[in-house]
Amino acid sequence: MAYKVLSKYGYQTVRQIVELAHLNHVKIAFLYLPEYAYAANPQSEGISFYADLGPVLISLQNVVANRLNWWDFAHLNRVGSRKLVAPVSAAMVEYLTGEATTGRNASEAARANQ
Repeated sequence: MAYKVLSKYGYQTVRQIVELAHLNHVKIAFLYLPEYAYAANPQSEGISFYADLGPVLISLQNVVANRLNWWDFAHLNRVGSRKLVAPVSAAMVEYLTGEATTGRNASEAARANQ
């Protein structure tokens, strides 16, 4: 199973942050960026809590599942980070504005950025 919050306190804190954002008319989204051990086989139960609270941007499988893109088990290296910047940025702009910035979806932008 993908990483999840282990205490009810953690879940409550996330809910409070989302509630505060909504009260202040701030859009919120979550980025699913698994540790390397979970990247090769992402499972929906690891993100279902977050998906119930807002949209979840899924990191590109071909980037996070490649060990050469990781500095250690939990941190992307410079190469891996650069491969995710364009697609994540494009997805966030599209979510926040409703407009695609490049005329391509995030996956297409990522493939062009590899």
